[in-house]
Amino acid sequence: MLNQQHTYRVTVRGRFDQLTDAARTALLGAADQHHIFNAAYTQDGTFTYNRDLRVFDFRYLMVVEDDERAVAERAKQRAIATLTAGGYGYTNLTVSVLNMADVKIRRRA
Repeated sequence: MLNQQHTYRVTVRGRFDQLTDAARTALLGAADQHHIFNAAYTQDGTFTYNRDLRVFDFRYLMVVEDDERAVAERAKQRAIATLTAGGYGYTNLTVSVLNMADVKIRRRA
């Protein structure tokens, strides 16, 4: 039996923590590309934050056969990998998952 693929929108949120001067400089230098107005759910993910460097989020569009728990963990690990690679300290990561099959579309009469 074939497993069914599901489309999920996953948001990973957190707070920057103990940023070094180099990390702050790098984040501020790229802040315009990571503004909330550029946010979108994509398979590569988008990383958004404001210039105050307090909070951030990652948005992922994931089409997989996994359940919501596995999807949440995978997205969290992707976010951690990005933050770690950039040398960005973080805390308070939370993950929210929305299965797009659960979204009801109300049609106007």
